[in-house]
Amino acid sequence: MKRLLIIAMGLLSLPQKASAFPNCNIYAKNDPCYQACKEAELGVKEFPGSVAFQARLLKSIDLCPDFAFAYFELSVPYAKMG
Repeated sequence: MKRLLIIAMGLLSLPQKASAFPNCNIYAKNDPCYQACKEAELGVKEFPGSVAFQARLLKSIDLCPDFAFAYFELSVPYAKMG
């Protein structure tokens, strides 16, 4: 019974860990994707849906079009508003 409870708690905490902010240190310091990651990190600290939030995430997408986290975070306010 204890094992089942431990496994269930581990599985329930998985979605929280899966949606964590990406690790910017996997990119080289002079890589545009590193700069995009740092820009997105600053943008997420703003209020979702604000002009500053969207501007930083759009700049992040301009720097690195393959950076999926910026696209995901840009869609969050629209998903929350319905």
